Amino acid sequence: MASKEQHLQGFVSILRFRGSASRLDLAAALGLAPSAISSLMKPLADRGVITSQGTTVSGGGRRVSMLALNPGFLPALGVEVSGRGIRSVVTDTLGAVVSRRDLVECPRDPDKLASIIRGIIAEERTSSGIAAAGIALGGPVDAAGRLWRDSGRWGHGKDIALADVIAAGPPVLLTNDVHAAGLAESRVGAARDYGVVLYVHAGTGVRISIALDKRVYTGAHGVAGELGHTRSADPAKLCYCGNYGCIETIASIPAALEQISAARGRAAGTGASSLTVDDLVRLAGEGDKLAVNTLTRAAEEIGRSAGDAATLFDPDAVVVGGRLVEEVGVFAGTLRRVLRSRLLPIIRGDVQIFTGSLGRDAAGIGAAMLAQDAEFVRLGLLSGEAVSPVSRSGNASF
Repeated sequence: MASKEQHLQGFVSILRFRGSASRLDLAAALGLAPSAISSLMKPLADRGVITSQGTTVSGGGRRVSMLALNPGFLPALGVEVSGRGIRSVVTDTLGAVVSRRDLVECPRDPDKLASIIRGIIAEERTSSGIAAAGIALGGPVDAAGRLWRDSGRWGHGKDIALADVIAAGPPVLLTNDVHAAGLAESRVGAARDYGVVLYVHAGTGVRISIALDKRVYTGAHGVAGELGHTRSADPAKLCYCGNYGCIETIASIPAALEQISAARGRAAGTGASSLTVDDLVRLAGEGDKLAVNTLTRAAEEIGRSAGDAATLFDPDAVVVGGRLVEEVGVFAGTLRRVLRSRLLPIIRGDVQIFTGSLGRDAAGIGAAMLAQDAEFVRLGLLSGEAVSPVSRSGNASF
């Protein structure tokens, strides 16, 4: 028989992951009498956890009051660290963005990076009253959300206990950026109405994430979804990870820049030219043949592999995101087309494919949500099993 604490956590869990609900909805979901729901409501209302969200018409035609989590109960900071810079968002309890900021500087030195993040946390703690902070990073993170693992991408050469280095008042949790973005799209983004969500990210890296009933699957070692390090159509190229033939060697932003720069240099007889990501996006938008063909090939490669991943995981929704998807129409269209063509015929018409709706905020929102989840657990309002990443290694915690 469930305890009162378990019922209370179940109450909060329903509102956290399903949104608003009526007392009758909560009673039915928890197997309790409506009077028991009222007794659970009082301590939550007294603590400011829940609030009324107006009324709606029930299936029987009656107007019923709706309950929801209080948006102001647990604001959190989400920081994304990427090759584009450092971007942060402050979200309310429901995942809505309250404020955002962009910083161009993104030092490779971990101590300098930690210092910048520590400053952002201190400022937002004062101005926004954040209760927790999530940091979304390129590369794997340990199950506890404390250790940034060395994958070769950032070049720090060792695992770094970045959460402890930051140590800035509010609890800090680390997460992988694509895991965070996929989680956000599954909870409050394009796939919020779906239970099994595959998120495909095409940018500096090529990665996927899987969200199962609003929880992200991280795997046993935190590296689930590294699609860019599976076999490509060109097995000859050496990847920074140490293997040959990874998809990222031919279908990532750095690979596209390298290919186009080399081709333009050969045509001019001057050696490889220097191009930026902004140049790549601009050239593709202008219809430059080298850029369009290179990105089309990249999208085809990612689409084939992502479609195969979708066949393995059988999602009811796929979300595609990343800078190339957001800014290059021919890339996004090719990726979606090829991905769908790779699905098994029996599911091809049922799987929904969306472009991400959260844009550049996705990873920050997801990081903030994971930090909020952990804080809900610390406060005894959610069970660890209800929110922890799906993995073999245990629950995430502060």
